Amino acid sequence: MGNRTSVGIVVPTLGNRDLMLKECLTSLRVENVFIALVGPKSLSKSPLVEMADVVFDDENASLPAAINLAISQLPEHIHYVSWLGDDDQIVSGAIRLQEELLNESSSVVATYGQCRYIDLDGNELGVQRSGKFALSLLQWGPNLIPQPGGLFRRATWLELGGLDENYSQAFDTDFYLRISKKGEVRYLPHILANYRWHDQALSVGNRWKSVLESSRARKRNSLNPLITNFVLDWFVRIATMLAGRVLSFSLSKRRRKS
Repeated sequence: MGNRTSVGIVVPTLGNRDLMLKECLTSLRVENVFIALVGPKSLSKSPLVEMADVVFDDENASLPAAINLAISQLPEHIHYVSWLGDDDQIVSGAIRLQEELLNESSSVVATYGQCRYIDLDGNELGVQRSGKFALSLLQWGPNLIPQPGGLFRRATWLELGGLDENYSQAFDTDFYLRISKKGEVRYLPHILANYRWHDQALSVGNRWKSVLESSRARKRNSLNPLITNFVLDWFVRIATMLAGRVLSFSLSKRRRKS
């Protein structure tokens, strides 16, 4: 199905929220990317599988393992990869913009941009505009890089061995830290994706575990001794947790008004 043969997007799903999954797949179909749907065996019975180019059985694998499985088996002509939550959406034109950049600059190994928060009904709650500084901040504090919408150079992905399956929450934080050592991670000042904000979202519902895993990822990937300082590390953990709660409160308040 996909005509844009250089970009492959993995959509991991449990197959239990058909409407949001359909909106997710539709946004990718508009972009003409190669779609790899990965989920349980029961997913094969859903009519939505017809919207994908390939469907993988994840055999009850963890989320990062399911993503790794799919990306490792994409066709050889796929040069740029990423994953998208089954409740999120790609914004029209976002893939083309990043693909052109990656084609033009071989030194760029990954991209990211802005992300629009939406509620369960698709109403806008706010926009994440962290900017270029998010990558520098990632070395010291919270991860403000919106993963939905970004792309990774597949050759670099495979060189790094993909996502670290020892993380269940902060695997994106760990991967951005690792891939930033291989080349430029370029920020684009454009909204690239819609992120569905709800209590079941992975990063929303498991915030403290994500904070702890992010701390471990920073320590693992930094040569700066300050990163491993006990006091500084706990300060960052608490600040990250509080910042997340403030954001959650703000977006929840907007959601109630919408």
